[in-house]
Amino acid sequence: MNSRCDYTALPYNPPLYTVIETEVFQWYATDIWRDGEREAFIVWLATNPLSGDVIPGSGGLRKVRWSRAGMGKRGGARVIYYNVLDD
Repeated sequence: MNSRCDYTALPYNPPLYTVIETEVFQWYATDIWRDGEREAFIVWLATNPLSGDVIPGSGGLRKVRWSRAGMGKRGGARVIYYNVLDD
């Protein structure tokens, strides 16, 4: 009997969520990030919707820090967001 596996494993693809950017977010984001940086944040948030710390007493708002090119997290942005995850 051959001990090798005769099938290909299916890769795990986590669900992607829709991120809706408000006009206020877009306005601030253009001031802080280049388009590629903003898009990278949106993709990251779509794949990690439960990231960041829940703000106590906010009803579920979360805050996350995101770095800017050449600035690190301390010089980056603090983003407050709310997610609605349907089951």
